[in-house]
Amino acid sequence: MAEQSQTERDTLAAKARLNTNNSTTPTSAEARVDTQRAQSRTKGGTGFDKLQRRIAAQENPQQQETLFTELQTPMTQHYFPVGTGGAAGLSGVEIIWADQTESFFPVSDILEDYDDEDYWSVVLAVSNGTFTQATPTYDSTSTLWNGVGDAQTVYRLRVKTLNEDSDPTSISMYGQYRESILCVNGDPVTVLVKIS
Repeated sequence: MAEQSQTERDTLAAKARLNTNNSTTPTSAEARVDTQRAQSRTKGGTGFDKLQRRIAAQENPQQQETLFTELQTPMTQHYFPVGTGGAAGLSGVEIIWADQTESFFPVSDILEDYDDEDYWSVVLAVSNGTFTQATPTYDSTSTLWNGVGDAQTVYRLRVKTLNEDSDPTSISMYGQYRESILCVNGDPVTVLVKIS
């Protein structure tokens, strides 16, 4: 029930923003984010379509089974209904940048190229101590950042890591983040801090 009302709210918010612009296509970042949120919360949304295409493209039956399991459990892994030990949450990562603008990246985009690597991260570019807000990339590098201060050029928000059996596993990390600066041995590092 909570899922439907949130989806309806996101859809109505997107429509309202579109009507304000007198346009039939999303032109504002807010309308695109609201539309992405609504689509990622519905089973027929773009994330499921992408995952189904990935399953069909796999030749290895074991990889097909792993991806099929992801497809069957998105509501329990990526949406946390009230009363299940987590709060109602996003099925992706929403970032509030230092300039107070926001970006949303759905789980389907984050995991689209994932292929059983030990580590998987959302890679965000950093320049002069702040995120550039460029479209993120994704990789399997284990380090979270590559330098400190002005030498830092990337930050990785890890979504897959090795468990105690040395098998790749998901980290419960979807939700809302805020850009922040962390002090590491006296040097600044641009990071994301989870806020909800």
